[in-house]
Amino acid sequence: MSPRGELYLLWFEASGVWSYFGKPSPFIEATSGISHARRSNGADLLLLMPDRRALILECKYSWNQDVVARDGYYQAMAYGAEVRSRLADVVVAAAVGPESVVSVSSFTNLSIGRVGTVPPSGLTSLVNEFLNDQIVSAVAN
Repeated sequence: MSPRGELYLLWFEASGVWSYFGKPSPFIEATSGISHARRSNGADLLLLMPDRRALILECKYSWNQDVVARDGYYQAMAYGAEVRSRLADVVVAAAVGPESVVSVSSFTNLSIGRVGTVPPSGLTSLVNEFLNDQIVSAVAN
């Protein structure tokens, strides 16, 4: 429950969200011509108010900046685009990396929503801002 009493679903390894809601997985559709790619993609953590809002976290615990910055960003973007296409109107997606790699939270607004990187110390603030509609307001503007 959010501070305003709104119900959210929390998913860990969120690939099952598609079958749960009876919606086709964009990844499955896009890779149907590849015989061994039959499992949906799923973010490490997904906080979802169905059909309304989603906070996506992709955890990259690596000291390699490229793993966090590139791989994490690409995955957060992909999961954000998929969720935005079929599960939520407003999306915030972030790659989470170690404090020594991600020194401060940083985000940008894109057509799919708000995407960025965040250190573990920034997660409490990110979740609070998301649940209290502060980040969502930034996306809508």
